[in-house]
Amino acid sequence: MKLSNKAQDVKVSTLIVIIMGLFLLYLVFLPPEARDKLLFNETQENDEANNDKPDPSRLLLSRTPGEVASLQETTIDHPVPAIFLTSQREAKQLLFFPALSIERTFSSSSFFPLAFLVPESDRIESPYLSFTADRCRGIVTIKLNNQVVFSDRISSGTPDPIPMNPDLFQSSNVLSFELSRPFIFTKNHCRLTNVKVAADTIKTERLRASSSFVIGRSEFDYFESARLVFVPSCSQFSIGRMTVRVNNIVIYEGVPSCEALNSIEISKSMIRQGDNTIDFELSSGTARIDNMKITSRLTSPTNPLYYFQVSDDQINQLRTKKAVMKFEFPDDLSERRLVANLNGHRIDIDTRDREYTYVVTS
Repeated sequence: MKLSNKAQDVKVSTLIVIIMGLFLLYLVFLPPEARDKLLFNETQENDEANNDKPDPSRLLLSRTPGEVASLQETTIDHPVPAIFLTSQREAKQLLFFPALSIERTFSSSSFFPLAFLVPESDRIESPYLSFTADRCRGIVTIKLNNQVVFSDRISSGTPDPIPMNPDLFQSSNVLSFELSRPFIFTKNHCRLTNVKVAADTIKTERLRASSSFVIGRSEFDYFESARLVFVPSCSQFSIGRMTVRVNNIVIYEGVPSCEALNSIEISKSMIRQGDNTIDFELSSGTARIDNMKITSRLTSPTNPLYYFQVSDDQINQLRTKKAVMKFEFPDDLSERRLVANLNGHRIDIDTRDREYTYVVTS
């Protein structure tokens, strides 16, 4: 009988171990949320958290208006200071060399380079090369930056100035001279004096001017388009082409109307929030640009308006209980000033908190 009881105890213990093992396996394969709920009894905590949520039967209105703008205008003016553009033309000698000699035989040659600089702020117009020749034999080839500007025989004396292409000039330049190959046992030679390169130079930095204007966040959000107006004081016969850029984007290129109002449209794709630049550039001439203004055109902001109803039972509850308006904001970093209107009663809100509560009085 004792052996039978011991055997029965062993069977019960084995069964308990098997059940515990199956229960542990069950817990392992349960989703984490269900396992935590089973082990830690989170139902009670969730119920307590849900108690903080408003009772739907007592909730009169719940909406998410999004951004509410304070803009009252449909246009905003940005005055731009007057600027002055002028082309200072100056006849300048770019290179002068007193004398040079070159010669060439059938088997040897001499190459004579002359280097000179042109300031990057100078624009070259009507450049020319001049010199005096003495006893030249053979064809003289003259190159500027490896581009041929002259190739011909030169008589003794002072020939006519040789015009040069202004597009060939760089900030660093090389003017070179060489002779054609002669017949065998002969020699070509040439002596040049008073070698000079001259041109009309224009200071380009005085033909450019920049200014700036600022587009605020609310203005940018409701920005539709803009218009630039200005009046250039200039001579229509001498004024060159004008280029206007906004944030390095060309918005106008042409000859402006002097002593008249010029108007240019600006699209939203050219504008950015914050600082914006406006650049004027003139090809030639002189102009003072006054009465400049950039006018932003804005879409009208929509202030949210909501309607709600109050039942008789809720009105009876308000006789013994209070009604509360609660405003929630996305962050607590900026100051907020807004006005709410409840049935004709003005509510001024000025806060930096993420939540603002107003108790409605009867």
